[in-house]
Amino acid sequence: MAWYEIGFTTSANTTGSPIAGIRAPTRGSRIWEIGWSCNAATASSVTIFRNTAGGYTATTSTSVGQQTNPLWANGTTLVDTAWSTAPTITAASRLRRGQLPASIGAQWVYTFRDGLWVRSGTATDIVVLWNESAATNSVLNGYVVWEE
Repeated sequence: MAWYEIGFTTSANTTGSPIAGIRAPTRGSRIWEIGWSCNAATASSVTIFRNTAGGYTATTSTSVGQQTNPLWANGTTLVDTAWSTAPTITAASRLRRGQLPASIGAQWVYTFRDGLWVRSGTATDIVVLWNESAATNSVLNGYVVWEE
């Protein structure tokens, strides 16, 4: 297994909407860490869900992650920040939930002791960051660390 990382920026997402989707189109991945910070003095809620229905279609993706050792194969896992068909969630698919204060640079980091698995090519196995608050989130600067 090889290690990969990627940094990304989101838009200011309205309440009840997806912030980002992490998917593995060709090789399964195991997420070890997800972090994000506020880019503006706006309280922000981020919940981690699994996508609950097929039909999710990304329209904009960040570049694939960068391998931490340049001798390893290129990464295949993507972080999507826009879509023509958005991810769907239910409360039962909630994995973790956190709230950031209205402070520029406020940061939240989740680590996963056994990894958070994302199967390749499975529309309902995408990990989704979601705004569950009653207001629009800050633009968020985020990152993901995983292995493939």
